[in-house]
Amino acid sequence: LWASAMRFRLGNTRWRGLRLRFAASWREVYSASWPVFAIALVWIGVVFGLRWVAPELAQALDGATPDGDERSSAMPALPPALWALLLLGVVLSLLCFIRLEYNYQSLLVLRTHLGAEAGRWKPVYMDFVKIWLATVGVFLLCVLGMVALVTLAAGGSVALLAGLGKNAGVWVFFLFLFGFFALFMLLLLASAPARAYREARMFLLQWNNIGVSQVARFRCTLSVRGFVWLRVRNLLLTLLTLGFYRPFARVSEYAMKLESVTLHVKGGLDQLAGQMLRHQEGGLGDALPAGSLRFYQRDSKGAPQFIGENAIGHTPMGSELSLKTGDAFDVTVQAEVERREAVTGAEWERTARYRVTIDGKEIRTVTVDTTPTYYR
Repeated sequence: LWASAMRFRLGNTRWRGLRLRFAASWREVYSASWPVFAIALVWIGVVFGLRWVAPELAQALDGATPDGDERSSAMPALPPALWALLLLGVVLSLLCFIRLEYNYQSLLVLRTHLGAEAGRWKPVYMDFVKIWLATVGVFLLCVLGMVALVTLAAGGSVALLAGLGKNAGVWVFFLFLFGFFALFMLLLLASAPARAYREARMFLLQWNNIGVSQVARFRCTLSVRGFVWLRVRNLLLTLLTLGFYRPFARVSEYAMKLESVTLHVKGGLDQLAGQMLRHQEGGLGDALPAGSLRFYQRDSKGAPQFIGENAIGHTPMGSELSLKTGDAFDVTVQAEVERREAVTGAEWERTARYRVTIDGKEIRTVTVDTTPTYYR
């Protein structure tokens, strides 16, 4: 699905007349998807490891006790090794997920062609891991801040309920509903800065380390702090407007990211785009002034040999040229008259056969253009 989406998305994108295309084969796509299968193997290993580190829990989940009796209502104690195994599975799954993201992003850049030019990719896997570790740290800080706010709010609610006395039952119900909704909103708010931080850092990393072959590179000046604040503000406005502000939020975020990217090219932008467009279309790549064109052909030893020349006038870019390089001197044409019949006293009908001979030992196919001359 990812590869098909990239082919459709890039295949319908143009930049100054240049076609974008995703040239990765299905074999390359599936090779880049190996972390998906690694995650499955990790959790298969966790399940088998569960039976080894906590056999009592495994038997309880299977519906039998160690003595073969019926299932007991009490769950067995969870050993520390079980928690360590689960933590290891989560960590390995996260590393595989990061590797999957890295594989897809690198494949997308390297196998995307702008005209005839391929992409250039410099980031490494550990760059992605560092950004994810920093994102986890930001998320934990946000969670700690939300926990502190919830603790203060809960303390005030308890004091309020204590002052209500016998009428506290109805308020407890409403406070429970409000608390459930507030917890959901707080979790959403706690994850928003972390998600925005990761998105901004990934955007900076990729656009500062990719290019178009050796002819162009990108530079990004996106402010991580500014983007995080914009995301939090957009989220609050979206919640306050019951979702009506969402389209404006998306536009403002895309605008901030795109305005921070600058394209640096070798030479002028119009010159580079025109050159890449001509290469894409298979032309010579420029207009030709009036003058002489000389043609060379490599011989059997690889050395260039002059084979002819021709003169042309001023030729605009995109025009078609048909040039004659000269006459072959090793091809001989001899006409032999087979039959001649008199039509009238002054007209004759003549039938001739042409024999083409080639000097040298090499046998090849030649095309002969000749104009016969008729005498009256």
